[in-house]
Amino acid sequence: MPKDALRATLDWLEVAVPDCTALRSGGRVRRVRGSVRAEVWLQSSTYSRRGAGTWVNLYLSVRDQAFARWRAENPQRTWRSGDYVWTSGSIGRGAQLFGPLEGYLSLPELRDRVEHEWLPVLDLFDSTQRLAEELDVSHTPTFNVIEWLVFRDDVASARRLLERYLDLHPVVRPLIDQGRAAGLPPEGTPIRNEITERWAPTLETLGVLAPGEPLPGVPPEVMPEPVDGRAEILGILGQLGRVTEV
Repeated sequence: MPKDALRATLDWLEVAVPDCTALRSGGRVRRVRGSVRAEVWLQSSTYSRRGAGTWVNLYLSVRDQAFARWRAENPQRTWRSGDYVWTSGSIGRGAQLFGPLEGYLSLPELRDRVEHEWLPVLDLFDSTQRLAEELDVSHTPTFNVIEWLVFRDDVASARRLLERYLDLHPVVRPLIDQGRAAGLPPEGTPIRNEITERWAPTLETLGVLAPGEPLPGVPPEVMPEPVDGRAEILGILGQLGRVTEV
């Protein structure tokens, strides 16, 4: 059964990967360093079937219990709660624990990725300066790490990480300026845009930016046009046949 294959894989990873603990009830393996822990989540795919195969979706996250306590003690500085620091989102196509399909990570490949690529993310979090220079800034969890760097009393690294994020995402600059000018919305307001309505004003309450201070880095002379994801999807579907907009 899929759950048996997953449990056996977790047991095997705990033995095969150094400094690795399996949490069978949660479907993940963990490495801990102080209050910080990295976890690789193996989430069973809905395609898994008894006798046919077992596939898992993979996620990597970093959490910090001390960070959660700091957030709880400083509600006026941050809008989030909990120990969540960073997540990779879904990693690739996933892994095949049992089955005939191609294109998935095999068990030996899964073990090697867990040991040599994913759990070693903790090494980045050992040095705030290294984290600011090397963290992947391609998606919004970067803002959680900026906050974590403030928690670690390294505002300079938090500013550097923000600068790197803005260099990669220049279209976000006017959104952050807009959000800083508006301030945090009243408590209980539904979130429509997390960057504009939450993270932008929080950059000032965290002390990463002073009120009215320009954003770090240099904005491009010509701002790139935002990607119209809906139009892009319709274009792809249009190549497959007639598409009717609703």
